[in-house]
Amino acid sequence: MSEDRPDALALIVEAQRTLSEEIIPQSEQRERYKMLMIANALGIALRELKQANAVHNHRRKGLEVLGFSDDAAVVAKLRSDNTALTPDLYSVLMEETTARVAISNPKAI
Repeated sequence: MSEDRPDALALIVEAQRTLSEEIIPQSEQRERYKMLMIANALGIALRELKQANAVHNHRRKGLEVLGFSDDAAVVAKLRSDNTALTPDLYSVLMEETTARVAISNPKAI
């Protein structure tokens, strides 16, 4: 991408800032709810862009250490063996779940 054009992350940051700081405060009450939903969606997209790859890579490495090639292998093992959910696998899955909730709804953490 050329340096004179902002990337997706910069565009979302500026869109959210403009909406939150300039447009919402000047809006009528009946329109604010919709705009707040949009600002929230932009926040989720922003966190997703910043963190999703790291979450995915961390989970993938954790599963590889446990001998799983991909998510399908984890699902197949869990379906075929009701004792497959070891403390280590549980830990990897909980770390990912917590990281994903931190992206989509950080107040829930």
